[in-house]
Amino acid sequence: MANSKKPRKAYRPRPVSVNAAEWAVAGACCFTASMVADLIEPVRAAYDKLRQGQATVDDWNTLVQALNLGEALAVARIGAELMPFLHAGMAALQAVAERRAAGRSSVCTGAELTTIYDAMSWYRSQLRICTQAEYSRAIKSVKNWHMGGGSRRVAELIEKMAA
Repeated sequence: MANSKKPRKAYRPRPVSVNAAEWAVAGACCFTASMVADLIEPVRAAYDKLRQGQATVDDWNTLVQALNLGEALAVARIGAELMPFLHAGMAALQAVAERRAAGRSSVCTGAELTTIYDAMSWYRSQLRICTQAEYSRAIKSVKNWHMGGGSRRVAELIEKMAA
């Protein structure tokens, strides 16, 4: 039996968590009220700018990502009954983005603002009941969804708005 000429891959140990127990306990805990407030504040600020007609591309991305995370949490059975509200909020955002990309007015109607606000409120309530580990898994699933091209339509609209 001949030996391979290819050299062996060098051994590199994986990083080790210095305090695995603390990490596990933190993952099993729900967010505190201040943590929820910190997570929802950028979303609220983006909504206020959208309401005033001054939303930038970053504000649009913040709102879309919040609703995507809400959807990922709903898929993970954290507020699964909220899926229609989250989809309605995303549809309202998409309708405004389509108008803006077409060069028409990007002013939101009252119904669109209410729908987006309701979806944002439901996302906040999901944050109150999910654990930190569940939220982390939701972020990973949204990233995988984006890498697979899952939100290409909304991303294209946001890019057109920036141009």
